[in-house]
Amino acid sequence: MRGAWLLLLAGCSAESSLAELTPSPIPPDETIEGSDLTLVAWPGQGSLPDGSTRALPAQRVGIDFTQLQVLDLLVPFELDGTVTGRRAQAVERVALPGVEGPAEATLHFEHPDAVERWRVGTDGTGAFAVDLVEGGHTVTVVPDDAALPFLRFERDLQDAGFGLDVRLEDGAPVWGRVLRGGAPRAGAAVRLVTDDGIRGPTTTTDADGWYTLTAAEGMQLRVETSGSDDGIEPVVSSGLVDLTRLGERVDLATPPVLTYTLSARIIGPNGVALRQVPYRLGSNRLDGYPGGTVEQTGYADNNGNIVTQVVSGTYTLEILVQTEGIAGRAIPVEIVGAPAPLGSIQLDGPVEVPGQVVDANGIGVAGVRVSCTEPGLARRGWAVDTDSTGAFVMAVPREDLRCVALPSGSRAADLAARRFEVYRSDLPALGTADPVSVQLPAGRLVEGEVRFAGSPEAYALVEVRGPDGELLATDLTAEDGSFAMRVQP
Repeated sequence: MRGAWLLLLAGCSAESSLAELTPSPIPPDETIEGSDLTLVAWPGQGSLPDGSTRALPAQRVGIDFTQLQVLDLLVPFELDGTVTGRRAQAVERVALPGVEGPAEATLHFEHPDAVERWRVGTDGTGAFAVDLVEGGHTVTVVPDDAALPFLRFERDLQDAGFGLDVRLEDGAPVWGRVLRGGAPRAGAAVRLVTDDGIRGPTTTTDADGWYTLTAAEGMQLRVETSGSDDGIEPVVSSGLVDLTRLGERVDLATPPVLTYTLSARIIGPNGVALRQVPYRLGSNRLDGYPGGTVEQTGYADNNGNIVTQVVSGTYTLEILVQTEGIAGRAIPVEIVGAPAPLGSIQLDGPVEVPGQVVDANGIGVAGVRVSCTEPGLARRGWAVDTDSTGAFVMAVPREDLRCVALPSGSRAADLAARRFEVYRSDLPALGTADPVSVQLPAGRLVEGEVRFAGSPEAYALVEVRGPDGELLATDLTAEDGSFAMRVQP
């Protein structure tokens, strides 16, 4: 996970001559409160009390600048168990208890301090086994069979020699009708979705548009009916429902589907069509579909053409180009009861951004990792290290970029990282941008220790991550498990 968002650019070497350029100042970024920062420890192998060795999971905690940060690593263990279910049997329209038997399902486990989330499926006998950590978990069980209830509960899981056996029965009903243009919509896919986005089993409406699903009492859920498989018809969902023992009726209604053609041709900086370029079309507002969403993904054809059908509304078309040195684009699109031919969309080529990283005295800082990422789904990244004078040159596409200058080595002990942004509007269409200057602050000291099973954990990688996951500081623990870093206050 760590570092996966960076793609190192070959050939982005820094040049010392840049140190003589007059840099344009970058305004200080906003203050980061300690509660917005996360301390993450990435340990290696650990020896368990039984003498076995197992990879230790990464762990995170919020930062409190007023005290020493102590990370007691979570203890991993293997949990096994079974899932069984009782399916009701309909006899002359009356639901009678059925026979309990193994249930195929997917289980989700979430620990509040663990970076990882665990997911495991049962086998044909309803059995499962998964490596977890000890402590309180939120467990969500999604049965394959929509006749069984969607389940979520809290459980303290320990390596106590017994497993977790889950019984799916006696759920509260969620039922309603799906209408399209005022008429019943038969065969519509309907599912329940948790407030954090886990989707439950899917059922389909009958000839009169009715559906029924079940879930555990007390769950907070949305009811969602999916659009057509080609992504043209919007996905419509209800508001959050607090499920009571008696259940809830939730109806979903949509207007008749009227679609219009959206077309575009994607060309590169040299004017040549780009083949098989991936794109994403996401809705911002849909006419007649309150709360509805459309998300289409696909590829331009071999002539660079994108042609699709959409309903009226406003969208963002993201061109997710993967070719190095070519910028992606995010283009606003409005469809108002008529086709939307966008014509040719030309993507920009690379731009060189020179700069220098300095300390509070204006002296260049060597060995600083300057990394930038683009917005959107593509999330490409670029990185380069400053030379002995603190100078760097980075070749990037012409678009908005979010960047971090991260000191390393001995300078990481007295300087903190600085976040800054590069804006598309400030970059030339071709050539070299105006130089930038990034001043590293002294920051505040974050120090502490990492322990496992009461003993110091040496050589664990410790990171400070910002609100959006950006890396702001890093250190390796010493033999005594201690670490020390500085971050922007």
